Amino acid sequence: MPTPVVSIKAPDVDRLGELLRQIDAFQPVLKEADKLKSEARAWAESAPPDQPITVEGRLYTLQIGPAALARTVRDPLKLFRRVKRLGDIAAAAIYRVLLTELDKHLPEDELVKHLEVSRSGVRSLKAVAKASPAESVVAA
Repeated sequence: MPTPVVSIKAPDVDRLGELLRQIDAFQPVLKEADKLKSEARAWAESAPPDQPITVEGRLYTLQIGPAALARTVRDPLKLFRRVKRLGDIAAAAIYRVLLTELDKHLPEDELVKHLEVSRSGVRSLKAVAKASPAESVVAA
């Protein structure tokens, strides 16, 4: 089945394609920045988690904030029992089911009875250049 072609203004398609190309070309910079951010956060590991720290460079001062708050359920079964006492409707409103966890514990024939699957998520985008970027600039 051929892919349907939607009529859109060519300048918008070309601008989006060029921006996506630039973003793709920028990925190594983002990867390096993520690596350095991880290293910088490691510098703060010895500081009290509720305290920000400052690190001085030659050109920049890096401000590393306090550690984010994280909450963990101490006893999931005890909490489940407590929430269940709120009643079925209230308990169902509170639960956020992780579908990947359900996949691990229930067979597919059981899951299909409880889940609705539809294509309503975000569509992917991929720009395919018709010419090299240098040729595109000359042609514009």
